Amino acid sequence: MATFTLDDWDYDDTSPDKYILNGWTGSSTETEIYIPGEYSGRQVSVKDLKIFPSSMTHLQLEEVSGKKVQLETTNLSESFRYRSKIIHIDLSGLDTGNVTNMYRMFDGCSGLTSVDVSGFDTGNVTNMSCMFNECSGLTSVDVSRFDMTNV
Repeated sequence: MATFTLDDWDYDDTSPDKYILNGWTGSSTETEIYIPGEYSGRQVSVKDLKIFPSSMTHLQLEEVSGKKVQLETTNLSESFRYRSKIIHIDLSGLDTGNVTNMYRMFDGCSGLTSVDVSGFDTGNVTNMSCMFNECSGLTSVDVSRFDMTNV
């Protein structure tokens, strides 16, 4: 997996304890993206999940030092919709505790063969409609820990 550097990102560092990634500025041909939950002693947060380059085939968000990657949004609707180049997504290190919408999150990811959502906290999610629609390459997804109470 690729290494993480702030050089590839438009980011906000005005908070002394957090980096907020707003958008990708690195190579337009980058295929592997890695984001740790902590970098240089600061929490890492992403504006949303639509900030990645269209060339991306692999994504890993990793919990580091007990810190998951934070989100600056509660809406993950259509985050990866029609991103057919994506093969592997590991979101086990993403904090989804405040997320309310996962509508069509992976819709149309026909090249996706593996996705790790084992760390998802779905207790506040109200919409998961068509979340894995047209993900014809997926053979299995472990959603056994999903809390569907509010869906």
